[in-house]
Amino acid sequence: MKKLFALAVVALVSVAYSYAQEWQPYYVIEEVGQEETAMYWFQIDWKNKLFFLDSDSEDETKGVMKNYKESGTKKSFDVYYAVGSGYENEMLYSIVFDKEEGEDRYSITRTMQGTTHKQKFIVSTKKPVDVSNPEDMLKGGSSPKDAIKQGVNKALDKINIFKKKK
Repeated sequence: MKKLFALAVVALVSVAYSYAQEWQPYYVIEEVGQEETAMYWFQIDWKNKLFFLDSDSEDETKGVMKNYKESGTKKSFDVYYAVGSGYENEMLYSIVFDKEEGEDRYSITRTMQGTTHKQKFIVSTKKPVDVSNPEDMLKGGSSPKDAIKQGVNKALDKINIFKKKK
C-alpha cells in the first residue's frame, strides 16, 4: 500500500511539473535611446502565454498575453492584467519581440496602452556579469579559490623582481 501511495505521489508531482510555467528570462543589455536602462529583465512563458516585467508596480508586473501573432522572426502580442486583478479585460501594453542580428540578441518594443510612447530594449537570455558582484566576477575560474589564485599569479608576474632585465 505504501508503494502504491508513493507511486501515486510521484505521478501527481510529475504531471504537475509538466504543466508548470516555463519562464524564459531575457536580461536587458540596452534601453535604446537611454544612457542607462530602467529595466533589468523580462520573463516570458511562451507555452502558457504569460509575461512578467521587472517593475515596482505590482499591477503591471505579471500579465496575460493575448492577440499573439508570429511572422518570420517577429512575435507580437498584447499584455493584459493578470487574472484575479479585477482588470482582466484591460490591456497594459503591446509588445513586439524580434530576433536581432548576432547570437542570442533580441529586441522588445513596449508600447503603453493609450499612448504612442515606445520603449525599445535589447535583451539576451544570458545573464550579464555584474562587476560589483564578487560571485559574478569569480565565474571565470572553476572555483573561487582558483580565480583568486589566478589573480594573484597575474599580479605577481607583473611585479616580479627576479625577472632578468633585458
